[in-house]
Parts: sequence; C-alpha cells; structure tokens
Amino acid sequence: GLVIPSAVDLCEKYLVEPEVAFYFARTLMPSPLSTDEAVLKGSVKSIMPILPAPTWTRISPELYWTFWRLTLYDISLPKAHYESTIKRLTEQIAQLDDSKDKDKDKDKDK
Repeated sequence: GLVIPSAVDLCEKYLVEPEVAFYFARTLMPSPLSTDEAVLKGSVKSIMPILPAPTWTRISPELYWTFWRLTLYDISLPKAHYESTIKRLTEQIAQLDDSKDKDKDKDKDK
C-alpha cells in the first residue's frame, strides 16, 4: 500500500512546503485528544525544525500542530445547540422587557 512519510520527512527530505506536508500527513498524526502525553509532546517537538526559529516566538508549536491536526469535522459548529440557546435567551429578554413595561405602567398610575 501507499505509505505517506511524516510531515517532518516531507519537509526535510522532499522539500515539501510545511502546509502541504501537514495536509497530507494529517492522518498520521496522533489526535490532540490522545491521552498519551509523551506521544503528543514528541510529535509537537518534532515539528520545530520545519519552520524558522522566529516563528515559535509568535505562535506555539502546540497551536501550530493542533491547527494542522484538526479537520473541519473536529471544529464543527453545534448549530442546533446555538439556535436553541439563542431562542431561550431571546424569550428571556422579551419577558424582561414585558416586565419593565408593566412596571412603567404601574408608576404612571400612581
């Protein structure tokens, strides 16, 4: 079968740009949710030589690695939950507005 080299190998041995290498090697990388912290630290540390040193003063290797490891499926928006929360909050606001209006009407009657 087809064997995809690691992102580091693609960059260092085959001179592939990092963003292309990470795109193809994404499936080989351990999940950011992995419980094996040693594996994660090793993976994150291995990417540091790929980019120039000043890069790591602006962004952490962990963030860079996690960005390339995640897929759109991993960061999907829970639309139904947001919609139900927005509806609930909108109803609460309407109730508060109604309550304020009733209080103003009471004050006018005095």
